Amino acid sequence: MRSMTATINLLLSLALTLVSARAVPPVLILAGAGNSVDAAILEFDPVAGSLAVKGYTSGGDNDFKGWFSRHPINPNIIISCNDQSTPFSIGNISSFLLDPASGNLTLLDKKNSGGIETPDGVSAAHTAFFPSGDVVGVANYYGQGASTFKFNAADGTIGEAINTDGILTWANYTIRNGQLPDDQNTSHPHEIVTHPFLPVLYIPDLGEDVLRSFTIGEGGKLTVQATYPQKLGSGPRHAAISSNGKFLYLLHELGVTLSVYSVDLSAHSTGRLTLLQEGVTIYPANATFSLTISAAEVRISNDGRFLYATNRNLTTTPFVEGDVVDTVSVYGINDDGRIKRIQSAAIPSSRGLRGFELSPATTTPNVGGQDYVVVGGQITNNTSVLKRSRIDGTLQFVASVPLRISPITFIWV
Repeated sequence: MRSMTATINLLLSLALTLVSARAVPPVLILAGAGNSVDAAILEFDPVAGSLAVKGYTSGGDNDFKGWFSRHPINPNIIISCNDQSTPFSIGNISSFLLDPASGNLTLLDKKNSGGIETPDGVSAAHTAFFPSGDVVGVANYYGQGASTFKFNAADGTIGEAINTDGILTWANYTIRNGQLPDDQNTSHPHEIVTHPFLPVLYIPDLGEDVLRSFTIGEGGKLTVQATYPQKLGSGPRHAAISSNGKFLYLLHELGVTLSVYSVDLSAHSTGRLTLLQEGVTIYPANATFSLTISAAEVRISNDGRFLYATNRNLTTTPFVEGDVVDTVSVYGINDDGRIKRIQSAAIPSSRGLRGFELSPATTTPNVGGQDYVVVGGQITNNTSVLKRSRIDGTLQFVASVPLRISPITFIWV
């Protein structure tokens, strides 16, 4: 009888485990591309470990989807920029209503992103909301500047441009010795980075090899604070700030390295930065640095313990399994903010790893989440999902799916 009772208890336990696991429904992922008006709607099943294409959505703006950012207050509003670099093309930003049940986008508004129209176009490369949600910023990569606009979260309309006094324009840059002529002949603002709770904005400039900082005043008005020079030829691209606001991690696209800064959090802080660590390589130890590889994206886990960065092969030569260049590098973060690599995770059959996103806490039943990472192969036109260990931060491949677009930006719906 005791044996039968134990067996019944075991079966009940297994049944409850299965019910608990299946209680985690499949989750949708939106994937945008810089070469298509369509975004892919993907369905990831954490229980089955499967990834599939559910469909595509254009949103009705007839523009590329080079970057997605979510509104900080209304999660069903998405802002996108076109990242188009055809000769003398304008930059655009579009706001959409996201249907969380289907993943479909509906256009709410669209606006010229500003910037200088150049032979390379404007290339609106990155857009993001300020934490207040009533201002949206955009970095115009070839347009040699950034723009900011009022934003109405009630109806998703993009309002008038603000900070139009030249504070966000960096034209007529002269390249310096040590920089790369093909990549740094002009200013190339690459990202809009806001501090999680300080009224501070940072803009990495890949062309000028600087990181600029501003304070955000009433109505989104910006005031210049500081310019932080970077190693010439390193090409600062993107940055991530820890959730406690103490540290900023700057990714250098051309140098394929990371720099670590502490952020001043004293009263009335202007977000002043102090360099803690620099020259941390992103490409794997068994890879050789060359101009055909570059770094793309950086993210921090919400517990502040691990940092992730993508390293990509820019060539279109056929992918060979075992290629060590296209990886997601994983770093442990010390209490003092400094980092040390613990893994270079290769993604099967993927080339040109660019954008990636950690999953939100709701993807798994346990609080804390971020158990998965979605990453795109821009050159191989595929998207993969990786399992993330909360204990040591390491990544393990789960599933991949081919797409008809070249994915570079993601939203976990």
